[in-house]
Amino acid sequence: MNVNKIYTPNQILISSIFFGPFVSAYCLDKNFKALNKVNKSVSIALYLLGLLITITLYFVPSGKFFIYLAYSLIAHYVADRKQISQKEMKKSDDYRAHSIFNLLTVSILALVTFLAVVFVTVFSMTIIESFLS
Repeated sequence: MNVNKIYTPNQILISSIFFGPFVSAYCLDKNFKALNKVNKSVSIALYLLGLLITITLYFVPSGKFFIYLAYSLIAHYVADRKQISQKEMKKSDDYRAHSIFNLLTVSILALVTFLAVVFVTVFSMTIIESFLS
């Protein structure tokens, strides 16, 4: 029997609050693929929305927590209503939740990747700025 691993709505909520919109976009995308409900436009939209929210958070001086909370609650709603709820998953023999270790690994890797991109961007902008002055 083939058991599909998916992220639960609560896992998506927690990872989104603590690790940002890219992690929840990744988890939602993986769930759509496991449930065979995926198309490329949905995947692209999820990641673009994560990028847009991340950029927006950079420019918003205050109230960042509310943006994270709103995005996280929307991600939880999508996972619970448009994918599979935890109750349905418990009743089903076809789906099991990913382990917390898997979720933490994905979340930490996404965070490290994001920080590396920010570091490279800031570092390269500093070098370019020093050449221009």
